[in-house]
Amino acid sequence: MGDQDSFEYIKQWRQEAKAYIPDDQKYEENYWIAAYILYTNEKYLKYLFEDFDELDSIRQEISKLWDEIKDLRHKKEKLEERIKNLRDELKSLTKDKENKVVEDLLCEIDKCEEDLEDTLEKYHNKLNRFYDLSKNEYYRLLSRMMKRAEQLVAL
Repeated sequence: MGDQDSFEYIKQWRQEAKAYIPDDQKYEENYWIAAYILYTNEKYLKYLFEDFDELDSIRQEISKLWDEIKDLRHKKEKLEERIKNLRDELKSLTKDKENKVVEDLLCEIDKCEEDLEDTLEKYHNKLNRFYDLSKNEYYRLLSRMMKRAEQLVAL
């Protein structure tokens, strides 16, 4: 549909709306025309507003996921650094140190590596969800909204 068609629809709506504009109008004519267009297209607007709500929800989830991804990245870096330091400490121990100290260090390294593995899994899951929302869902929804808006003007 071209700009000329859209102009014709708006011109037609303007003519139709004039019948409903009161003589002692408190608002400008454009207000009444806009109200008429909204009222006569209520069904289509309802779906468009639902799309806006869904879009807002996706934006909020994307923002929350991004914050969680940053936190997990920071946690991952701290765990990697901790594991490195523990391994360095383990290497520096002399043979005459108690076996208990070595055992404790190895146990702590294992715990940190498990935490790191869990953190990486969460990180990748959140990152995948983030990309799915921001690349697929967001643009799919925008495309649908554009089609709904075009349908409104084409009525």
